[in-house]
Amino acid sequence: MSHVLHYTFGVFLTFLLAGGSVADEQEAPPARPGALAPFLATDEDGVMLSWLEPVDPNLDTETFRLQVARLDGSTWSEPVTIVQRSDFFANWADVPTISHDGTRWIATWLQMSGPGTYSYDIAVARSNDGTTWTHLGTLNDDRTMTEHGFVSLVPQKGGTRAFWLDGREMSSGDDEHGHGSGAMTLRTALISDTIGESRVIDEMVCECCPTAATMTSKGPIVLVRNRTGEEVRDIECLRAEDDYASPVMLHEDSWAIAGCPVNGPAVKAYGNLVAAAWYTAAPGRTGVWAAFSDDAGASFGTPVQLEGEDAVGRVDLVMLKDGRAAICWLSRRDEGSLLLRTVHRDGTMGDVQMVTSIDPGRRSGIPRLAAIPGKPDTLLAAWTSVGDDANGLRTALVHLGAVKSP
Repeated sequence: MSHVLHYTFGVFLTFLLAGGSVADEQEAPPARPGALAPFLATDEDGVMLSWLEPVDPNLDTETFRLQVARLDGSTWSEPVTIVQRSDFFANWADVPTISHDGTRWIATWLQMSGPGTYSYDIAVARSNDGTTWTHLGTLNDDRTMTEHGFVSLVPQKGGTRAFWLDGREMSSGDDEHGHGSGAMTLRTALISDTIGESRVIDEMVCECCPTAATMTSKGPIVLVRNRTGEEVRDIECLRAEDDYASPVMLHEDSWAIAGCPVNGPAVKAYGNLVAAAWYTAAPGRTGVWAAFSDDAGASFGTPVQLEGEDAVGRVDLVMLKDGRAAICWLSRRDEGSLLLRTVHRDGTMGDVQMVTSIDPGRRSGIPRLAAIPGKPDTLLAAWTSVGDDANGLRTALVHLGAVKSP
């Protein structure tokens, strides 16, 4: 094995289940200390993990590399470097993404475009085999030294549909992000062997909440935190079926906040059935919520609350073929926990399960959850572990057969 594997470590995951406990040992990814920004994607062969890591964690350096590795059973492959640069915009929330469209892998990452702290573009690369990567250019087709990021990728016919937050309309300003009078917009483009022309599909959205997208039987949908002139920032759904012209609110939480909470939604679809999860701190509604749509995102049913005041948010979810969604999120419970709960389309919920103890602060980033192809009752969870004794990526297998369902 490569010397990189000297940086790995085993991890035991204990699920606190009604009626017993299940323990599973999962080899940690082949990532160096200081690794961050995990992201999971699948193809017909299994699960791929991407992450950022410092080239030399012992030095004060800004040089990072974007790595990928494949999970083969319970073992990680040797890591592959997509790109190594000294000008990554590396942070806990706005992370590189990967996706497979049936023909090719697509990867995105952020790289600085100018001297400003928040001047960066979205770079794109493709690969036919996940090993050899070709840089395609930048997803955003402007040359403004503004923010571009929070990418969501969805495989569709002809390539990969990309959605992202685009700050080209934001003139230079005096606040900490350089924001001025313009608004953050939501844009989309199609990526294949080249990057297609982009267009605006929402002219005003929250500045730095992650987006989430999925493919339904009627085309892609994307969820984003909206922003009104009154600073109400609730989650909306835009659909390819109506050319993204008529956003649908998941629920009118009426969360008014004069600043971005950096807490985006999650969404997955199975045919016309869509499951969505999000966090809000609206008065009387603080917590993590989930809602289902039976019509590919044209409307959503009554939300159910997964956890209340203890919830931190930063959600992810997997849609199960039996009509349930498995949803994970961060919580302050027990001094910090990554929790998981299954929710059925009729609103009934399984017990709350503790996946692992975790620092609920921002350095822990956004935990990820993915289905493992060919194993319908097994999910892969990935997260960033921080603290005096551990600083890097961890993964674990979640066996849904052991999780109590409603």
